[in-house]
Amino acid sequence: MDEWMASWHQFDEPSIWAVRAALATGRPLLVRGEPGTGKSQLARAVAAVLKRPLLYEVVNSRTEVTDLLFQFDAVARLAEAQIQGASKVHNPDEVRKMLAPERFVRPGRMWWAMNWEEAEAQAVLSGTAVPSGRESALTNGCVLLVDEIDKADSELPNALLECFANQSFQVPYLTKAIRPHQTQPRPLVVVTTNEERELPAPFLRRCLVLQLLLETNDAKLKAFLVRRGDVHFQEEFKNIDGYQTVLETAADLLILDRNKLGSNVVHRPGQAEYLDLCHAVFEIARQKTCGSAEQVLEDVAEFALRKNVE
Repeated sequence: MDEWMASWHQFDEPSIWAVRAALATGRPLLVRGEPGTGKSQLARAVAAVLKRPLLYEVVNSRTEVTDLLFQFDAVARLAEAQIQGASKVHNPDEVRKMLAPERFVRPGRMWWAMNWEEAEAQAVLSGTAVPSGRESALTNGCVLLVDEIDKADSELPNALLECFANQSFQVPYLTKAIRPHQTQPRPLVVVTTNEERELPAPFLRRCLVLQLLLETNDAKLKAFLVRRGDVHFQEEFKNIDGYQTVLETAADLLILDRNKLGSNVVHRPGQAEYLDLCHAVFEIARQKTCGSAEQVLEDVAEFALRKNVE
């Protein structure tokens, strides 16, 4: 899917019902959990199952709400003004047309998710690339992923909340508000957080919340990890000698490290580290130049699991 690598996803019952509830109510689905539990991948998997385009914005400390709604490319407008100034042809009407503000408004992810046709028309006007998936968007709607919202200033969730509530937003350079398409289904908005910052209470109240938590019981966590590992690797690596042993031993090592670090450490090794470790072991063992899969696991485990200063 776009630049994302191919992957496997296994839905569980809580995730399925949370998605169904978000689709039914039109509320954003906030997915909470420690890094590596599959929060972003859930949005990808839902988009694939529902045959919807996935639109996503990875949030950082400088992200503003307009980055999701629209961007005004002032640099491109300045460059166009310089070109017009250097041109020997000075037709005032033509210059005003070329420098009209609406020609430099680029639709953001939320615009595409709400009203694909108007976003596409604006993209053509401003020379912006058009995402793939037009027919699916108009027929089935979109999945909008707002990833790692806890990295943003608290103003971003509050501003998004207003957009969600009003089902519209204003673009200062245009004469009309952007509203949902009459026939395009409402987008499924998935918001993820790694819990690095507390989110505003008004935002939380208007979201449905799915918590992707790893089991605290060692035996249940081991069974969970082994099942997930088998889903990811059985098709490609099932015939490697020691396949099942690696899945189980890698889970034991991860649980041991998690318990040593304790719950106060922000980033303990989790599902992502477990899958990375198994993938590395199976890939190296398949080459048959470095010993058995069990031996490879002993040699590479620390690089995948031990990421904190001792």
